[in-house]
Amino acid sequence: HPTTEVDHPGAPTCVHTPPTDLARRLSLLGVALQVACPGAPMVFAGDEMGMWGGNDPDCRRPLPWPELGQQANPDLTHGSLEYTDQYRHWLKLRSHPDLGDALRWGDFRVLLADDPDVVMIERQLNRTRVRIAVNRGERTIEARALSVTGFERLQLPNAQPDEDPKLLKAVSAAVWFRHG
Repeated sequence: HPTTEVDHPGAPTCVHTPPTDLARRLSLLGVALQVACPGAPMVFAGDEMGMWGGNDPDCRRPLPWPELGQQANPDLTHGSLEYTDQYRHWLKLRSHPDLGDALRWGDFRVLLADDPDVVMIERQLNRTRVRIAVNRGERTIEARALSVTGFERLQLPNAQPDEDPKLLKAVSAAVWFRHG
C-alpha cells in the first residue's frame, strides 16, 4: 500500500499507512485486556476487521463484506479474516460455558510479573479462577514465572498444535483457568 499524505483544513498533515503486523498483534492484546477487565468490551465498528484510516473524513470508510473480497475495501491488509477470527475468539470468551461467568462477574485482580512487559489479570467467581496474561514484549516468558501452576491452559484457535502450554510467546496473550 502506498503512503499518502492527507491534509484537512485545521488538522495537521498525517501520514496514512496501513498498520504493521506488530501493530495488529498489539491491538489484539488490547482486546484480550478488555475481555479480562470488568465492564463491557468496547469495539469501534471495523476494529474487528483491522480497518484503518487517517484523520476525518478518511476515518469512516464503509465496512467491507468479506464475501466481496479485497476489492470491497482495498485498504484492508492481508489476513483480515484471520484477524477477525482472533478478535471473535477473545470476545466469545465472555460467553464461554465454563469461564464466561467469571470473566463477566468475577472478582478482579491484577497480578504483576517480574517482567515489565507482562501483566496478568485474574477473575474469580465461586470456585472458578481465570487468568489472562498479556506479553507485549519481544521475548517468550515461561509460564512458571506467571504463577499458573495447577491451572489448565485454554487452547486458542490460532495456536499451533505443538505450542508449549508452559510458554507465553512474544507479543501474545494466553488464558489459564482452574475450577476448585
